[in-house]
Amino acid sequence: MKSNSDRDLSQEAKERRQASKQFLDKSGISFNADLKLLTEDKLKKDLTAQCKRAIACLMSIQLACSLYEGDRDPDNIEIISKYLDMLDSSKALLDEEKNIFNGKYTSDLLAQITLTYDAYWAVLWALGIVSDDEMKSFTKPCDVTKAIQTVRECISYDEFLEKCEPRSEKEIYDMLDLVYCCQSACEAAGEKGIPSLNKDVIVERRRGLDWLISKEKNWFKL
Repeated sequence: MKSNSDRDLSQEAKERRQASKQFLDKSGISFNADLKLLTEDKLKKDLTAQCKRAIACLMSIQLACSLYEGDRDPDNIEIISKYLDMLDSSKALLDEEKNIFNGKYTSDLLAQITLTYDAYWAVLWALGIVSDDEMKSFTKPCDVTKAIQTVRECISYDEFLEKCEPRSEKEIYDMLDLVYCCQSACEAAGEKGIPSLNKDVIVERRRGLDWLISKEKNWFKL
């Protein structure tokens, strides 16, 4: 027999799936109705982990973009490294990100990291910096200018922390379910695609949201 808490989670999962369906129905988009429901409600990453992941990710993207474009100036690496230290986020770098700072990268790795803007955007949304409307705009990649300025205008970790109004676990699971359904719709559409859904954007935003609910530190391994 299921406990009351199990039944509550099951009901919440059904309600969030219905909300996801209504969102997609408005655009005439169908998805796999048999998708597994998300019946958990706990985050595995606390506020500190979220903030430092966001900062480290953005700095890594900035460096990867420079290197990908052919800028090999060692001063650039030193400046970004010092900025990471200033915002107390160097230890939040993932192994792949550390490699670009250490010069152990390939063009494929640089390209992979530059594509994580929208995973970063999902974490900013969870921190309350990005709005629901901005997060649910799946047509094109995130607002890069806002993505950069959110971190770049800070001179300390505490200053970045002051920007944050963390969202509830329920909000995050609701959004994850919507992104999950959007990805299913894209996969069902195949090569013809869906104009209002950019699959690459959705995949990266799901990466960020999945990281929040996973014990895995490295979101490239999810």
